[in-house]
Amino acid sequence: MARPEALCIAPPTFAMKWLMPRLPGFQVLHAQLELHINTNVQPVDV
Repeated sequence: MARPEALCIAPPTFAMKWLMPRLPGFQVLHAQLELHINTNVQPVDV
């Protein structure tokens, strides 16, 4: 069975200063989730 996935698109500074410090706790709570993080500053077509 495939793991559920989530995509997080954030500016690099936000990801580094806010998101990254919180990821360990998030991963503990949502270990089954495969998280993809995109910090590209270019517009992203989702």
